[in-house]
Amino acid sequence: MRLHEEVDYQHEAENTEWFQQHLKLHNISIPRVHRGLSSKRILTTARLPGLHLEQWLQHGPSQKERNHFGQLLYDVFVNSFYGLHALHADPNPGNYLFNRVAGGL
Repeated sequence: MRLHEEVDYQHEAENTEWFQQHLKLHNISIPRVHRGLSSKRILTTARLPGLHLEQWLQHGPSQKERNHFGQLLYDVFVNSFYGLHALHADPNPGNYLFNRVAGGL
């Protein structure tokens, strides 16, 4: 049953919107869902600036930057799990973008 939820993009859109409304952390952005361009088989969200993890690492971030983003990822997990009692359980690298704005450095 969980696999069916994972490939149901209407369900994914609802989850994305829920996290966008409830997860309020500084330097964390969750893209807006374009409902009119989404369906059960297609999920369309706003495009956010940033680099995927592999690309970001290729730019040689400093240890300070690595620590900062590691802390942000930890904050998202802890706030989601303990604060919201919800978990975004699809932590693949494509779901995270790293950028200077979120870096706050």
